[in-house]
Amino acid sequence: MVDLETLRTLGLSLLPGLFWIVYLRSLSGGRVPPWWQWLIALAAGWVSAQLTLYTSEALQVDRLNAVPYIGLLVYFVLGVGLVEEGAKALCAVVGLKLFRFADEPVFALQLSGGVALGFATTENMLYAQNFGESVLVGRFVSSTLAHVLFGSVWGFALGVRWTRDKSSQRLERKTPWFSFVGLLGLSAVSHGLFDWFLVTDRAVFAILTMVVLWVGFREAVVGAYLRQEYQRELPFETSPCPHCSVLTRAEGRFCSFCGNSLLEDGEQSATVEENLTGSEAS
Repeated sequence: MVDLETLRTLGLSLLPGLFWIVYLRSLSGGRVPPWWQWLIALAAGWVSAQLTLYTSEALQVDRLNAVPYIGLLVYFVLGVGLVEEGAKALCAVVGLKLFRFADEPVFALQLSGGVALGFATTENMLYAQNFGESVLVGRFVSSTLAHVLFGSVWGFALGVRWTRDKSSQRLERKTPWFSFVGLLGLSAVSHGLFDWFLVTDRAVFAILTMVVLWVGFREAVVGAYLRQEYQRELPFETSPCPHCSVLTRAEGRFCSFCGNSLLEDGEQSATVEENLTGSEAS
């Protein structure tokens, strides 16, 4: 039987993850994966945590501390950042990408965040069991968010993009695997620096690392999403919607993304009058 204390620890560990899931869903403009894919992502995150523990022990990453002068930094970048982000990315590819759950960039972003949240929730439980439930307050604000950001760096690259074949000049949907590997490396380095700053009492630099990731994360989401959706050759001009900033047909009356009117108040009234006049004439 599971005792009440264990269930309470599990509930408190899940709270940060549930909060950030709601936030990730709010970024998508209503385009969200079904709930069962979220459960698969969270389960993949739990598996990645177990894989991290096994890999760290098998590789004996603690020995990296013996590197002269920069041993602690090397340990956190390679032994922590690369191992943890690599394990999360591998589980995301196997559990999500192979089953085509993460083909859409917006879905890939959310579900990779779900994998990171599954990992962070498992980690939160371990910390709460060893150091008490009070540690969850700090991890709610910093560590859980950091895991989501680190996962988002490489997660968005799992989505397919439109690329032009050099030989046939045809547009094809492909996953940018080279970008994925490069962003995975960037995520591992950022993760290692974040932990190293915290352990060496350089909290200001750890916060700065998160701020830089935060700004880059938001810009990457908006910029890459727009490029993915609108970099194809369109037979009409586009312009940003004044309501949601998504590119839509310039001469259209309504935004194709948010549905709001693109007409000024005067133009909208004139259009309504024209429609009424036309209906009366008929």
